[in-house]
Amino acid sequence: MATLLVIMVLALVSVGIGSFQCDRAAERAAGQERAFMAGDAVVQLEIRNGSGIPGLAADLSLILGRAGATAALLANADHDRYQHSLLVNRRLDDASAHALAARLGGLPVLMEFDPAAAADAVLILGNDHDRIRTALLTTESVH
Repeated sequence: MATLLVIMVLALVSVGIGSFQCDRAAERAAGQERAFMAGDAVVQLEIRNGSGIPGLAADLSLILGRAGATAALLANADHDRYQHSLLVNRRLDDASAHALAARLGGLPVLMEFDPAAAADAVLILGNDHDRIRTALLTTESVH
């Protein structure tokens, strides 16, 4: 009987810890969202197509406003074999860059700070570009 009681207590504690970790992750995401939405300026993105699909950068630029961003420049990436899309942060604070990456489908963020850059960040489109489109079409518009 004592063994059963110990197992039940351990199960409740582990469920509580898992719930606590999920709550902390949700709080962190909400904080990033608030940080992103707190800025009044629209994020200027350079969109580079690294997927090899002609016109992809232009197509996605049409729905970027839903993430609080606009396309400052459309171009091809240095090659067309990017397997994964990513966001290169040039001028945004860390919280804003990660909030934007979350709105774009949970993209990884690479920091390459350059205050002289023409755009706040560079969105490189890879073969997983559909996750960006899905994220943009299923989220509420920021601005």
